[in-house]
Amino acid sequence: DAGPIAPGPAPALPGRGAELTLLDAALARAAGGRAELVVVEGEAGIGKSRLLQVFAGRAAAAGATVLSAASDEHGRALPLQVVVDALDSHLARAGPALTARLLADDAAVLAPVLPDAPADGARWLGPASSAFTDVTAGRALLFAALRSVFARIAGTGPAVLIIDDLHLAGQAVADWLTYVVRHGEGLPLAIVASRRAGEPLHLPEGGTVPLGPLDLAATADVVGPERAAELHDRSGGHPLFLVELAGADPDQPLPTSIRDAVVASCARAGAAARTLQAAAVIGRDIDVDLLAAVLQSPAVTLIDHLDEGVRRRFLLEQEQGFAFRHALVREALVAGITPARKALLHREAARVLRSRPRTDPMTVAWHARLGGDAAAAAAALVEAAAVASSRFDQPEAERLLDEAVALDDSPAARLLRARVRSHRQRYAEAAADADAALAMGAGARALEVAGWVEYYRRDLDAAARLADDGARLAEDEETRAACLTLGGRVRHAAGDLEAAEERLARAVAHAGPDAVLAALWLGSLCAHQGRPVEALELVRPATLPGARATSPLPTAHAHSTRAHALGQLGRPAEALAALDDLDAEVRRQHIDRFAGRAANWRGWVLRNIGALAEADESNIAATEAASRLGLVEAEAHAHLDLAAGALLAGRFDDADRRLSAAEALGLRDPGYRWRQALRVGLLRGRLALAEARPQDALQAARRVADEAERLRIARYTAPARILRAQALAALGEPIDLPAVAAALDDLGDVAGLEAWWLTADAAAACGVEAWWALAGERAARLARASGDRAEPVGRYTAARLDRMRTTGRRG
Repeated sequence: DAGPIAPGPAPALPGRGAELTLLDAALARAAGGRAELVVVEGEAGIGKSRLLQVFAGRAAAAGATVLSAASDEHGRALPLQVVVDALDSHLARAGPALTARLLADDAAVLAPVLPDAPADGARWLGPASSAFTDVTAGRALLFAALRSVFARIAGTGPAVLIIDDLHLAGQAVADWLTYVVRHGEGLPLAIVASRRAGEPLHLPEGGTVPLGPLDLAATADVVGPERAAELHDRSGGHPLFLVELAGADPDQPLPTSIRDAVVASCARAGAAARTLQAAAVIGRDIDVDLLAAVLQSPAVTLIDHLDEGVRRRFLLEQEQGFAFRHALVREALVAGITPARKALLHREAARVLRSRPRTDPMTVAWHARLGGDAAAAAAALVEAAAVASSRFDQPEAERLLDEAVALDDSPAARLLRARVRSHRQRYAEAAADADAALAMGAGARALEVAGWVEYYRRDLDAAARLADDGARLAEDEETRAACLTLGGRVRHAAGDLEAAEERLARAVAHAGPDAVLAALWLGSLCAHQGRPVEALELVRPATLPGARATSPLPTAHAHSTRAHALGQLGRPAEALAALDDLDAEVRRQHIDRFAGRAANWRGWVLRNIGALAEADESNIAATEAASRLGLVEAEAHAHLDLAAGALLAGRFDDADRRLSAAEALGLRDPGYRWRQALRVGLLRGRLALAEARPQDALQAARRVADEAERLRIARYTAPARILRAQALAALGEPIDLPAVAAALDDLGDVAGLEAWWLTADAAAACGVEAWWALAGERAARLARASGDRAEPVGRYTAARLDRMRTTGRRG
């Protein structure tokens, strides 16, 4: 506990003592270890920015780390920009070594957000790729990463984040503030923001400090007692107008508004007047080099003019240059410029900024649009939309792209909007954009995006055709690899595994970001085929420290595939640890759709090591989660796992009911239906055998074996051959013992969790004594690989094998 924090020395700020006390109290509460949000509200010019400035000084003097930034009209549509600006400015002062410590494992996650974040070469594949549509997970990952960095900044004492003009920041910033407040325990961070009263922005609950006019006593502190009553009456206690009135020319009539005061003062500024007006058009913070380029004037001359602006209280001189003292002052200066001159200044500013690296695209778009350059504005809006998408604000990205298309329709805008709409699961509109981009000449990339749209719409044939066309027409290797990756994933889903492997292997061979994704999908394919060792090697890069930054979802996919592969190899403790990693990723990224999958895999592992009740609980939880989220495939597999549990417990009616439910779900989604059909076939065969229907069991076993052999899936071929042997034994027909022996040899590499009891099934059916011994060896090996569960697993497997041997059938 950091304990109470004492306020620093109080600079003179007439009339705001009570407000500063409230802000000091918020900082003291934050220092106790809980994030606090306080919003200062008031009309324009009432002194919000000055209050924040003074509070920042007090907080720093008291030992807090202070970060600050202000929103503006340019960056309004860039999600999280004001938070990024504050953090980026702090890290720039911190230096490389401290920056690396503060960013830690979140560096690569934040690389697309913070320009100077060290990413160690990792590529972010999330919103830029159409392969993932769960942008909620990515947004949660980004929010959590930003919170973690602020927690490290506050690690040696409380931190303060100052956000001026919050009403210009956009809803993404408000959403992040909500996240931080909701997850504020253990975070000594005080967030103090200002906004104009009445501005619509959905904020979390927090303290509000209303700021009103100054009273007469405070006015006397500002302008002196002699004129206090007169100027307070004229200004109504409005601080900005009060200062303008106090500085008015005593030989002229007092102005009746802030605008009148500014215009009168500017008229007396001589040659500096036009410079100050041009600067006001370009923006709040004055970039002298930009202003010189726009006006085609020497920077030295302009500095003199800006100094005059400081003397006339239009500008503030800051560490990095000059800025307008207030938006109302700037607006008054702009009002005196003709529309034609304003448009020319905006066009020139856009032209100069476009030539600069790392320019805020919203600034370029703002100037280009006001300058009447529609094409330049549209191109900049596309760039800004890409930024918004990379920050997982797809609604904002789509809004920007709508504007871009309306200004100047282009393949780039259509292609990006197709991706964004795909992320938002608006597939019909995404397909229309992809078609439009293709008609405009976007080529293979448009085909790839259209292919992913069809994949998610589950028109697998159309997706496969588009992927193949894209791979054939691609003019660069990266696009070809992306199309091959899509083609492999689609064929994997459709059950054309040979074609899937060929395409994914070609994609893996290519360098570039899609090789990581292709390797992940190829690893998943290998696990489904019963090639777990290859699967583990292919997905390993996506599970290494820092690899999470390649996308918010591949790491979760990788942990899922690892659990599957480790289970096939008969390593239950490691498989459960991989599922713990998956659960941690699900919680961290809020990936709801993986919750059901993780629970299904856990049920499969637990059931085969004897934790039967725990397994059923896990699969029931998976059923409920998948049903709630509409995840048809996950729900079907949960029913299949529960059917296996019911069959083992002798609840045959329940097993049949679960199988029927899974079959009905399979009709709703063609994706990976082949795998479900193989599982259903095996379980139907085992149920038939248990119900003394050996002929039905034999037919089911033959169907599964034939299909698994056609697909070259040892994972199902070996168990199907053993089931066939059991059915033949029940029918009193001869058994091909060498074929069963070959199936038993395969089990250790493709069905390690089930190998012990499948071997016992074969021993009981075929009467081969050596196979009973092999079953015992495999059970002992499974127990040794069960970690802390080794003893109960050993007791369970031994008891079940004894029962199976006594009864001569599956126990």
